[in-house]
Amino acid sequence: MPSRIHDIRTKMSEQELARWKAEFFEVHTPIALAERVQQFGSIVGDHAVDSSRAGFWRDAHLASNFGIHRKASRILMLGPENAANHKIAPDFQIEVDGTWARYELVEALPVGRRRSDEFREDREAGGGKARSDHVPNKTELTEILSKAAAIKVAKSTIYSDCRGLVLELSTWALLGDKAKEEVLTSGTEQAGKVFGEVWVIDGSVTYLVWCDGHPAYRLQR
Repeated sequence: MPSRIHDIRTKMSEQELARWKAEFFEVHTPIALAERVQQFGSIVGDHAVDSSRAGFWRDAHLASNFGIHRKASRILMLGPENAANHKIAPDFQIEVDGTWARYELVEALPVGRRRSDEFREDREAGGGKARSDHVPNKTELTEILSKAAAIKVAKSTIYSDCRGLVLELSTWALLGDKAKEEVLTSGTEQAGKVFGEVWVIDGSVTYLVWCDGHPAYRLQR
């Protein structure tokens, strides 16, 4: 079947895609993985974000960002071969101060939106923005985080040796420090009860929100 004009296969062959994916699942420093993420994205463009074939890129993008913020020495993306005891492996693991820990990822998108909507709308508009960005209020932002966290909470018992959950907040968060602490803490409370750690990536800042079942709000740039 011919590739559609917006198919990732117009940018990269299946063989090249498989080679890139295999490389992403090798041990890297977080900075080295971030560099590979950038290189892949420069080749395939926005297909890195909205193609089902590039899920490994999206996970590596978030994981490397998290690893850099945590000052991790090494990072490894995980796959089915890393599972144990009839459970599934979380998305990645990082080494901090000589200790490896595994984490699961989830993207907190605005309620009712899909990741690819913005790109589809921009394409249909011929390259111009067809939408206006909505800045969520405290209630909406709490719901965004809660819905994303609930997806992983429901699966928390099936992960193999998972230390924590990392959420990327993929929307605006124009709140003062106190309001942001309240939203991030309440929006991830369910996850905080079942994961050893809960982190939220908000742009260039990563927040530790829960640790061992207790609120632990602090940031790492």
